[in-house]
Amino acid sequence: MDSSRRRICDDDEADDERSGSPNLPNELLTEILVRLPVKSLSRFKCCSKQWCSLISSDDFIDQHLQQTQERCRLLALSDSVGPDNLRSVLVSSIYSDPANPEFVYVDPPISAQPILDAMLFYFQIDLSCNGLVLVRSAALSEYLVWNPTIRELESLPPIPLPDSELNYIGLLEPAIGFGYDEANKDYKVVAPISLSSPDEMPLERIYMMYSSRPKAWRKINVPDKYHILSDSSCPQQLYGALHWLSYTYDNHVTILSFELAADELHEIPTPWSQFPEMPYMKLWKYEGHLSIVMANQMGTVYNVWGMKGYLEKNYSWRFLFTIPMFPATFRFPSPDLLWHSSNGQLLLIQYNSFWAMLDTKSGALRTIPSFEDGRRIRKGIYYVESLVSPSAI
Repeated sequence: MDSSRRRICDDDEADDERSGSPNLPNELLTEILVRLPVKSLSRFKCCSKQWCSLISSDDFIDQHLQQTQERCRLLALSDSVGPDNLRSVLVSSIYSDPANPEFVYVDPPISAQPILDAMLFYFQIDLSCNGLVLVRSAALSEYLVWNPTIRELESLPPIPLPDSELNYIGLLEPAIGFGYDEANKDYKVVAPISLSSPDEMPLERIYMMYSSRPKAWRKINVPDKYHILSDSSCPQQLYGALHWLSYTYDNHVTILSFELAADELHEIPTPWSQFPEMPYMKLWKYEGHLSIVMANQMGTVYNVWGMKGYLEKNYSWRFLFTIPMFPATFRFPSPDLLWHSSNGQLLLIQYNSFWAMLDTKSGALRTIPSFEDGRRIRKGIYYVESLVSPSAI
């Protein structure tokens, strides 16, 4: 901070102590500050004891989170090795000028967490919730929670295996779930783990859940008949639940719903009684509804189906639209939905290694330039700028 700004802040702080400033009522002050971006609020915390206390309070952080949906960003992780393989971009930048999005470099906060030294060059960004990004160390099989906006990081405890299974090796799969139980103010991570013997023979699958209250992992019961598909979790929680695509031993296709408040598992039917021949399926949260995207039988387009009647448990599915399939993406998993416009017409999607903007009415599709040196995108996720600290996890 330069000397002139420091003097202003010191003067403001002295005024606070003498007269209890600012003169604005707390309600009005909150109404003003809660609309500001995180970067500005971080600076303002040093200008007044009262402002610092207000901006750091849980109530203010919650109110600010409700306002921050307009300040949504995308995080892009390239397939290269190096400290410059992570970038961020405002969704509005892509929406307003798809040909020239304003990507900025994002530095992992190495100094804040030594464990990142070992995972700097190979890590995965899995999911986001309330501005927090779940980071997975591929080498160490550990998870970290990171807020890229305020540059704070917190390690989750190692996932414990039951004593009877200590001789086995736990292999994490990219079917992780990450959500917030608003009723109990509890962040939860659900990790399906495939267990194998030391000679890598598959044995069984267990499901572990981390809860920020009491900051510990525990095993949850999922019937053996369900087999969750790798990389099939819905990126955002919906109706207070996490969701995965699953199939049973008799090839019955279903959706598993895990209610975060009750820690209960439910089965939701899909439009298919049997597993399709081309099982390139993913779950989306589209226009506030649970949706499925999958390749058609010919492998020429992806079809998107939307669900209604979720809360009433009167499930029905209807066809929504198709997405073009690039030749290079044939037989790759269905695309991820990164963002869509408020009217659902424009979609920002990720194919196997690049982003594209799709107009669902006209069918027009255009690729989005990301890394100017030609690097491919290994993973992209949507997140919002927030004040939520990973220490809450």
